[in-house]
Order: sequence, then C-alpha cells, then structure tokens
Amino acid sequence: MTLRWKDSLKLFGGRFISKSLFLILRLIFLFIQKISWTVSGVSDVVDKNKELEELGKKPMAQALKLLWLNKFCFLLPPSLRDFMLQHDEYVDPEYVIQNDHVSLFFFDPHQDVAVFGEGKPGQKMWHTDTGDSFISMTLYRFSQRLIVMRMKEFHDLCASLPDPKKSIISLKKLYSLSNLTILI
Repeated sequence: MTLRWKDSLKLFGGRFISKSLFLILRLIFLFIQKISWTVSGVSDVVDKNKELEELGKKPMAQALKLLWLNKFCFLLPPSLRDFMLQHDEYVDPEYVIQNDHVSLFFFDPHQDVAVFGEGKPGQKMWHTDTGDSFISMTLYRFSQRLIVMRMKEFHDLCASLPDPKKSIISLKKLYSLSNLTILI
C-alpha cells in the first residue's frame, strides 16, 4: 500500500481551510453574542456563579444549544472552542445526575469547566447501541445541548453523591484493542 501524498495534502488542506473559516465565523459569532448577552443580561456560567456566590444563592449550570461543530481531528481532546453554542437556559447542577440522556462529555482545560452532552429524552448517550463504540463519538454525533458547569460545582456535585453499595463499574479505554470495555 502506497502513501498518496496528493490526496493526503488535499484532505489536510481541506480540513485546515474548513477549520479556519469556522474559527473566523465563530469569532464574529462570539462578538455578536457578547453584545446580545450584555443587552439581555445573560452571562456565561463562570460569571453567573460568581454573582450568585456574592448573593449567597445556589450555583447553576448553563445549558447551551449546539449550533455548529467543527473538529479538526477527532483524536485531539474536545474543547468548547470546537462548538458554536447559543444560550438556552440555566439549570440546576443536579440535572445531569437526574437524567439518563445526559452524559459527561469532557473537561475543558481552557475554561476550567465540566461539559456534559445532552441527547433526546430517553436516549442513553453512554450505551453503545445508541451509535458509535466510543462514548465521546456518540456525544459528538447526538448531543443537542451542552451543559456547562464550573469545576467547583462539579466537585461539589460529586461529593454529594452517596457511596455506591454495589460493585463499582469503571470504563477504561484499551487503545491496543481500539475498543471500549466495561471492567467489573
């Protein structure tokens, strides 16, 4: 099997141009969104929870509608920079635990937040029958909203969960087998 340099360069060039156009459009979108949010009084989850802490109120998570996704390479870790998102509503952080159609997507290192993907009600995002054999690919394909919460609220939420009384199930990726297995 030979390496086809022309095709590889076309593929790389096409993805590079696609990502560049996405970033330019995202920059324009974020500028307009910032103005819109300032006028309407909406703020991102980090600023909103700082305001709520000052008032002594319970922190919130922010639900964002997914408008557009552009990922240069799916092997790279996900980031909020790969999405164009529109504010939908503020939700209680326990919403992610109470609903089976919500699953942890990723931790964004750029903003120190935990991001959850939400599918249609009744859709089990973590189940392999839903789509791909990798949970993150299923979340890319089927998420309709992303729920963003600060890491502080995420840690508080995890600490509030009771200790499991059953055997612990951990998910572990075995890269040598390129498969997701459940170890009990």
